Amino acid sequence: MPKFGVEVSLVDATNLGEVENAIKTNTRIIYAETPTNPTLKIVDLSGLASIARKHGITTIVDSTLATPCNLKPINFGINVVVHSATKYLGGHNDITAGIVCSSKEFIQNLKRNRKIFGGTLDPAAAWLLLRGLKTLALRMERHNQNGLHVAKFLEKHPKVAKVYYPGLPSHPQHSLAKKQMRGYGGVVSFEIKEILKRQCGLWKV
Repeated sequence: MPKFGVEVSLVDATNLGEVENAIKTNTRIIYAETPTNPTLKIVDLSGLASIARKHGITTIVDSTLATPCNLKPINFGINVVVHSATKYLGGHNDITAGIVCSSKEFIQNLKRNRKIFGGTLDPAAAWLLLRGLKTLALRMERHNQNGLHVAKFLEKHPKVAKVYYPGLPSHPQHSLAKKQMRGYGGVVSFEIKEILKRQCGLWKV
């Protein structure tokens, strides 16, 4: 991005104070992901949108792991939502695509820029994406069920040290996830005790 004159400040988007403190006079966009990959942290979207409005900044949120079935960031004041359609939206592991959701004005401007920079989805991939969207709601319902089931199983497993899944009450942002999301998806991350013990041994050496 530097060759396009774009500067980036990296912050923890779950810490709204840190986000606001990082804003500079030339800040134009706040970009965040929720849930994050792979540790499934949850960003307070209403709080993020409030900070952005106060400073006249556009917000962009990557909501790939949630999908529109589980989370609609625009309902919380976010300006632009992006998805990797390669994953849940396509659903069949046979396309590489992305989706941008925003106001009509924003999308019209985006179309003009796309003509210059490229990145146009071919007709066959677009058709495959539309095919995948037809079953998205059904697939996400099952993903939500299976994800929670696996997370609960892992949380009780004697060899698992920690489970990252916003649908679990033990998740530090579970209350926020319940407020923002309809379901929690099929991605579950966890740490294994034995691996951690071996790593600690190597660090001591």
